[in-house]
This record gives sequence, structure tokens and C-alpha cells, in this order.
Amino acid sequence: MDKTEARIKLAIDAMGSDLGPSEVLEGVAQAVELSPRNTEFLLYGQQDILGPLITNHSILSQSKVELIHCPEVVGMDEKPIAGIKAKKKSSKKTRKIRKITAKKTYAKKRKSKKIEISTNEQIIKTRPEWIKRSLANKSQYQKKYSESIKNNNSFWKKEGKRITWIKPYKKIKDVKYSKDEVRIKWFEDGTLNASANCIDRHLKDKKDKTAIIWVGDDPKDTQKISYKQLHQKVSKAANGLKKLGIQKGDRVTIYLTMIPELAVLMLACARIGAIHSIIFGGFSADSISGRVNDCKSEYIITADEGVRGGKIIPLKATTDEALVNCPDVKKCIVVKRTGNYVFWSQDRDVWYHDLIKDVPNH
Repeated sequence: MDKTEARIKLAIDAMGSDLGPSEVLEGVAQAVELSPRNTEFLLYGQQDILGPLITNHSILSQSKVELIHCPEVVGMDEKPIAGIKAKKKSSKKTRKIRKITAKKTYAKKRKSKKIEISTNEQIIKTRPEWIKRSLANKSQYQKKYSESIKNNNSFWKKEGKRITWIKPYKKIKDVKYSKDEVRIKWFEDGTLNASANCIDRHLKDKKDKTAIIWVGDDPKDTQKISYKQLHQKVSKAANGLKKLGIQKGDRVTIYLTMIPELAVLMLACARIGAIHSIIFGGFSADSISGRVNDCKSEYIITADEGVRGGKIIPLKATTDEALVNCPDVKKCIVVKRTGNYVFWSQDRDVWYHDLIKDVPNH
């Protein structure tokens, strides 16, 4: 596979920014995770601050990330993502550039980081036979879009009936935008179950149709899961969660890489009314503990390890480190992905395969 070159130009104000170095690197890790395999990254920033964090990061330490020491990035050939405070007095021109950059990137003191990735992409045209089988062409889409603007309420009243409702809705929308109030409510008096809509409503005529196609880190490691099989897997997972004591309204944190169990457990939580909180599989222990405590989660789901680019991601070890600062977590459910040794707490940890072993699949 040809290597795809990519450049991330990143500069952080480690002393004065709302966004700290660790948080910035989580954004970089997410970009790395979503990029093609063998992508090479050039990261610009302060060596003494970012270097140790990259070395100890579960994703970045095993990726092709080269850190270029750059204490002052304003004025580089491309606009930096954010300005950084110079140790020396900067010129008026430099301060002006920094002010414009900061205004764009830190508008309203938002705490999200934008990362630009430029890659060489190949555009593959859609096959004519696929276009013929499509549910809508451009003219059909434009017709529907125009109808949604012209007769908004009647359009969404009809479209809302495409999914299955436990309690049918009567109200379509309740929307208000003002300086004093922003209110956005759709179908607010109706009740539905997201899991049932993703799976159950397809069982009557599509039970043998493929619902999920999964390709692992090794392209030879693949799974095709039909709607019937997905229903059985999700039902077993939901019954396993209930056996553990998880109920409607409980918060469940999910810290997994992209494996089928991620989708299965998300749907299982929705099925029993539990609230699931997804954490990106490259986040640090501090990021995990902060999110777990903020949502008052008492249950967390992870795997022994993850696999990315042939490298091992220590998910359970990172979770163990995070849970030192999460006293309210009752149980940690662990999916066996690699089978390698991990630390085990007999009172807290539960193997996922044991949890669903003796529960019904309906």
C-alpha cells in the first residue's frame, strides 16, 4: 500500500489557552484513528510539553507521528490552527496575524479543536447499476427538499410514520429561536425505541439481509451479520446488562474500538432504556475518568485490548487507570478481543462472554 502523506499543523498556547495539551492530543489521536493506514503525520508544537504526552499516549505512541519543535508557528507557509504565545516580543504584523487566527479558532471560547488534514484522495465514480437501484435520484431529492420547505409540518408528519412508534405522535415540532430562549422539539409527545427501529421492524421481510458488514484490522478478519443475527446478539446483550442490574435511566460508559460489540452494546443499552456514553478508543485515562464522573456512570464497558494498524491498544489497562478516580463505578464489562493477559478485579470486572452465556436471545 502506498503511503499517504498528511500534515497536521498544530500550535497550542499551553499556558493561556482554554484547551490544554492533553485535550489537543486527543483531537490529534482521533484524526490519526480516522486516517488511512500508514498515514504519516508531522505535528508542530513545543517539544518539552508535547513530547512526553505523545510517548505515553496509547494511540500516538504507536503511530507515525513526528513532532517538530516549533515554539512560534505564526507566519509559517500555511495558517496555523491556533496562535501560540511567543517568549519574545512579537512584531505588530505577527500580533495581527495571531489576533485574526485566534478570532477564527477560539470564537466564543469554544473548547473544540479543528485539525486540518490534507490527503491525496482517489474519487471513484458510482457504478451505473448502483445508480439505477438507488432509492432517490437528484431530481427526486430536490422535489422532496422543496416540499419540506414549502409544507414543513405536513411533510414531517408523513415522514415520521416511516419508523415504528410505541406511542404515536400528535405534535410535529415546537421550535423557537430568540435571544432569551432556544427550543427545538420534534415529535415530543410520541414514544419510540431506537433499538427496535434499527432492528425489529426489519425482521418481517429482511431478517436474512445483511445489517452489518465488519472488517477488522486484518482485512481477512470479517463478519457479515444479518438482521436476525443482530437481533439475537442485541437481545442477549440487553438481557446480560439487565442481569447485572442495569435499568432504564442508568448511565453506561462504552470505551471500545471499532468492533461489532460496540454497535451491539449501544443498541442493547437503547433497548432497555439505559443511557450510553461513547468514549473514543484512543482517549487517555484522565479523559475517561472525567467523562465517567460527569455523567455519574456506574457501569463501563471496554475490551482487554484493541488492535489498530497491527499495534495493540491497551484498553483495559487504560480503563483500570481511569477507574482509580471513579469510585462510583460498580462493574466493568470486558470484551475479549486479543485474549492477552490483563489485570482483573474479581469484585468489579466481568467478562462479556460470561455475562451473555446463559441468557435468552430474544
